[in-house]
Amino acid sequence: GSSHFGRSSPSFCHLSFARKKLPDSAAMQAGQYTGKEFKDLKPAGPSALAKGGLFCFFVLTRALHPTIIDASKTFDPETGKRGIAYSNMSVVLGECVFTLTAACLMALALGGMKEIRMILDPKALKVFSGIGLMYALGDYLEMASMGALSGAAYQVLLQSKLVITALMLWYIK
Repeated sequence: GSSHFGRSSPSFCHLSFARKKLPDSAAMQAGQYTGKEFKDLKPAGPSALAKGGLFCFFVLTRALHPTIIDASKTFDPETGKRGIAYSNMSVVLGECVFTLTAACLMALALGGMKEIRMILDPKALKVFSGIGLMYALGDYLEMASMGALSGAAYQVLLQSKLVITALMLWYIK
């Protein structure tokens, strides 16, 4: 039958130039989509259990992070205050070296030297180096704020950062 935007018929989805028989169900061949056409496909990606485990791990690490940093502070008898006894930048550099090493080992294991060459391509380095510098700056500022704040105050700062980001995205969209 004929169809237009205001009216639909069983052949509405059936296009005249796509008369090739599809290996799907008879309903699909007739131009009807039932949702059962993909019942035999296995779901891709991690399982629901793996996703739940990763979510819990992420929440736990973000919750424990301020507590561990706060516990690592030492008392300075000269100032009478608690503070971080190490340089903020040493933590950031250590994290960057670890991440770079782990990423290169993963790339080597999964794609060999071809993958490493893709990583070291100057075009890719320009893009990802800029992103990496912004993350390093964020990490440095995070460590600087942890040195000046208690664990509880820092946790409030983290939550407010989340709320402000959500409000900004809500305004932008």
